[in-house]
Amino acid sequence: MRFVLLASLLVNVMAAIYFIPKIISKLSPKETVQVNENYWMQRDQYFNLLPIDTNSIVLLGTSHTHNLEIQETTSAPIMNRGINGDHISGMQNRLSPIVSGHPKKIIIEAGINDIGDLKLDNSEIIKRFRKLIQTISKESPQTEIIITSIFPVANESDQMTAYCSKNINTQIVDLNLHLNELSQEYKITYLDVHTKLTSNKELNPAYSFDGVHLSPKGHLIWHNMLKSHLN
Repeated sequence: MRFVLLASLLVNVMAAIYFIPKIISKLSPKETVQVNENYWMQRDQYFNLLPIDTNSIVLLGTSHTHNLEIQETTSAPIMNRGINGDHISGMQNRLSPIVSGHPKKIIIEAGINDIGDLKLDNSEIIKRFRKLIQTISKESPQTEIIITSIFPVANESDQMTAYCSKNINTQIVDLNLHLNELSQEYKITYLDVHTKLTSNKELNPAYSFDGVHLSPKGHLIWHNMLKSHLN
């Protein structure tokens, strides 16, 4: 009987050693990252099939931009190039087909994923913004660049815990100050949407459904601030 129990235990241990790593690999963050990379590539390839010209107004950004249906309410030649979860480095990597069309304007909304996902400090984020601006200015000098401030987030969120805290809001405020200074340095437009969306030093809950992403009311505020730049 002891031998049978010992043999049974040994078989179970061996099975666990074989199967558990396979189960974990299916649930690992690496697999999730791969799905995001595939999504990013599909969006990027799709964008490459839609040519940009000198009349285009390009919206370059994250999920905030992706979800902004501003082209529904204007006759301006909007080319929405938002990708959910994108980082500044991702935008840098997909600039070539955009600047080769020498668009009239590029409106940049970026940075929140560099904070919440990559956990970068502000000096590194500004360095990446600077590279983005320099590339656009070099490859398409006639293109007007507009930088949108990074939006506030909720101080707490059950849905977006990695993105929401008082410390992150403090980082965003400081980063926006540097973005404003960077915009002045390169003589480009800085659009302060942050102030309009903020209440009690965090994202006004009326303007979001999860503490990060904007509700229709939040999008409308941003939309109205963009109107004067869509010409």
